[in-house]
Amino acid sequence: MNTHRNEILGVLLATLALFLTASFLTYDPTESPGGLSTEIASGNIMGIFGIYASYYLMKFTLGWGTFMLPMILGLLSYVSFTRKDFRDYLRISFYIIAFALWFSILIAHVGIVQNAWWQAEFGGYVGYVLAFFLRDMVGIYAFSFLMAVSIILLFSSIFRLSLYDTLLKLLNALTSKWVAFQEKRR
Repeated sequence: MNTHRNEILGVLLATLALFLTASFLTYDPTESPGGLSTEIASGNIMGIFGIYASYYLMKFTLGWGTFMLPMILGLLSYVSFTRKDFRDYLRISFYIIAFALWFSILIAHVGIVQNAWWQAEFGGYVGYVLAFFLRDMVGIYAFSFLMAVSIILLFSSIFRLSLYDTLLKLLNALTSKWVAFQEKRR
């Protein structure tokens, strides 16, 4: 009985992930869900559901970073359908969320720098507020440095790379290139 329930949950989560992906892909920032009829909702492939889902999830959370939500739902669907232990996939879900947040902040930052109309739209309100807060707290140069360091740390954690070993290999490669260049000049 429990395995049957897990399979049903897996299929439902996969369906929701597909619906949200279709809604997000056809999202129009100018559409507001208030008082929509079915004729107006024809712009979003998922109809009124798509307009509501994409409007509230994209605008009020992580903007384009919200595309990671269907990925997480797809992962949960896979875990549930195949009866795997969720704790094994918790790390992957955390990294997907962390990247979505980083991406949302980056998009909002680009919008703020360009003073674009979409600065709070494409990055979402969460990304916009965090970008604005961090920029005001540490300044634009420290913010840029912080964003670069955070993506490096995120990718080194995802791929379980040692930063020290990578930097040591890079230093050795640069040193050998420099020595070869010096010898070639002589």
